[in-house]
Amino acid sequence: MVAWARIDDHYFQNPKVTEAGPEGRFLHLASIVYACGHGKGGLIRESALPLLMLSCGVKSDKAIRALVDRLVAVGLWDVAAEGWEIHDFGEFQPGNPTALGRAGGVASGKSRRAQRDARNIEETVEQN
Repeated sequence: MVAWARIDDHYFQNPKVTEAGPEGRFLHLASIVYACGHGKGGLIRESALPLLMLSCGVKSDKAIRALVDRLVAVGLWDVAAEGWEIHDFGEFQPGNPTALGRAGGVASGKSRRAQRDARNIEETVEQN
């Protein structure tokens, strides 16, 4: 199975993303792809930083720490007990663990559509 990440087509106009700067945006996008590909539900652990550094071309621990701090400061990442969480990850990434149980999330939206479609089919059958 191939994992994929969902990115809003207005991503680059988001004020938080703009404030993160080019390197911060790159780390944010890399973290979303990492979390989707590894089924992490938006969690970024300390152990993931070397891979994200490599993905973004960041050369030093000091530089990655500065970028992490920037993502937290602008609200793209939240500090978590096990590292960091990508802000609102579960609301935007379908099929990820945090999206599945969230009211109003993608998974529940699909469920509502499926229920609506089933009702429409039943109504059509009853009318004919």
